[in-house]
Amino acid sequence: SESYSLTSFECNGYQIFIDNEDNDEREIKDGYRFHIIDVDEYGYGKKPRLETNDFSQVLEFLNDR
Repeated sequence: SESYSLTSFECNGYQIFIDNEDNDEREIKDGYRFHIIDVDEYGYGKKPRLETNDFSQVLEFLNDR
């Protein structure tokens, strides 16, 4: 299992990870910029609930919960 050091924060029971805006500089090569997981699944390598390059989709996901 790979380990990343992405910036992240917790909001409403979710952990939101933010990768570099520049795709060539991202830790997760060819990956999405934003990843959302359930906070209680942090560290277990589970599939994210949302992966996107669009921050408005992150806000929509959080506001719909």
